[in-house]
Amino acid sequence: MELNLFETDDQIEKKFNSLGTFNDVADLLEVPKEVLFRILIKNKKKNYSQFNLDKKSGGKRTIYSPVKNLAIIQKKLAYILNLMYSPHKNAHGFVNGLSTISNARPHINQKHVLNFDLKDFFPSISFARVRAMFLYYFKFNPDVSTTLANICCHHEGFLPQGAATSPIISNIISYKLDRNLTNLVARYNCKYTRYADDITISTSRNFFPKEIAIKDEDEKKVYLSKKITSIIEKNGFSVNENKTRLRNKYQRMEVTGLTVNDKLNVNRRFIRYIRVILHAAEKGKEQGQLEESKKVFNQKYSFRQKKQDNKSDMFSVLRGMISYVGQVKGKDDELFLKLRERYNKLVQGLDVPFITVYSDVYKSNIRNTYVIESLYYKYKFEDFTGEILNYQGSAFLLTGVGIVTNAHVVSDFIKEIENGADVDKIKLHQSQHTPNTGSTYAEVLYYNTYLDIAILKADNLTMENEGFDYDLNIKSDIDITLLGYPNYVGGMPLSSRKGRVINERRGLPDKEGSQKLYEISETIFDGNSGGPVVNNSNKVVGVAVKGGENHPNEVIPIEDVLYVFNKKMREASYTFLRTN
Repeated sequence: MELNLFETDDQIEKKFNSLGTFNDVADLLEVPKEVLFRILIKNKKKNYSQFNLDKKSGGKRTIYSPVKNLAIIQKKLAYILNLMYSPHKNAHGFVNGLSTISNARPHINQKHVLNFDLKDFFPSISFARVRAMFLYYFKFNPDVSTTLANICCHHEGFLPQGAATSPIISNIISYKLDRNLTNLVARYNCKYTRYADDITISTSRNFFPKEIAIKDEDEKKVYLSKKITSIIEKNGFSVNENKTRLRNKYQRMEVTGLTVNDKLNVNRRFIRYIRVILHAAEKGKEQGQLEESKKVFNQKYSFRQKKQDNKSDMFSVLRGMISYVGQVKGKDDELFLKLRERYNKLVQGLDVPFITVYSDVYKSNIRNTYVIESLYYKYKFEDFTGEILNYQGSAFLLTGVGIVTNAHVVSDFIKEIENGADVDKIKLHQSQHTPNTGSTYAEVLYYNTYLDIAILKADNLTMENEGFDYDLNIKSDIDITLLGYPNYVGGMPLSSRKGRVINERRGLPDKEGSQKLYEISETIFDGNSGGPVVNNSNKVVGVAVKGGENHPNEVIPIEDVLYVFNKKMREASYTFLRTN
């Protein structure tokens, strides 16, 4: 079963809004109806395995792991639901671009901070509530609502922690709760955020409003007001009273593990954990006993295990913890830089990634360089239709021009255009390492097969203020960097390899003349075609076209891209004048 959906987002939304039968749901998820029936009906009691994880605060958390085919279906449905639903502005958990950091930020430098948790957050959301959500929020009929709820829920009738659909479902179910609490606390000059089951309310007032919560100073216990508990209970949740706390600016105020007294900061206990693990690993490496250090790590920090009997890698945990310090305190923070230096020194000579800090230039390069997928070849299996990836290459956004790639990367689309066919749009997406990860769609605007240049018009991309600038000065011996996505697999970072221009070459003659090409020192692997070649000023001087063992590594000068663009612009202007 394929993990990714082949339809465009527009096609998915249209199908979602017109769901009427079980078969429509199967078609939307691009799953044979027999397979969906077998998973949801015949094998429903075999769909999950379960295991326990140790909680950091003590106790166990039960995780339900769906079988492979159900997991794929849930991931597809989660993607679709995220297309169709916009979360409440104060919900920060399981939302793209938001995090524990964004959840804590509104509460910085307040005078009082109240924290409390919702009890058994996922299990408390029943099958009936999920089905009702599809019935009344999305307006589906009972059959479709039941089918979708069965995909999302455990056969015993609750939302399982471990299913890909549970986070988005919990946010939809909690929307009314978020709205009600936001409106209530605003009356008392308070701020509200929620991260999954973790709720925070803060205020800059000298006294915390008793209409929200009061603290028994003698017993040091916090009591939520009836207004708060009533809203929570009416929305189908309950409070975990053991994790309710109210603190003031003279105490350490925390939100989702971050201190917010004067500025956003990590807990000192968190830094102490990092230093203890670092020290043990450094000592283990020095004594040639790294494996022993890993054993000690797994014993002391068992709550960091991925699942039962499957321990987290010590270096991965360290790398994640130190990187998190950099996200919170800033990449130029002295503490982060010292921890990063110790870690990078520790893993030197080991088959373990370093902690890297991307420069603004590299971030810009990621933002403006794309993976381009030619999803052209269609196939049919019984009554299930899909598409197969025909070619993968690279592309980039050029200021004032558009998305640039090689014509051969989108050759099937060009053939269809020349035959007068109305072809689907081409899918572009960015690496998962991109700050604004996402997909867009494009269509071929201009092309020249001899020069091997195609210029695409992309949805939702403005070319005037975004993209690479260019430099016409390409010649032998200048330093260059080859960017792109060679041999791309989902989530791979942008490849950035430094080299130089070796010499100038001539292509085969054509009616337009003989094309000028440039050979570079870096190998252009499959999938790198169409990627930008930039100079030391990070301006595009050429487009990667071909390379490997049997070909010189050739680059098309950027002037050819401008020639294609300007020629087609002149033709378009001439046509406009003739018809007007």
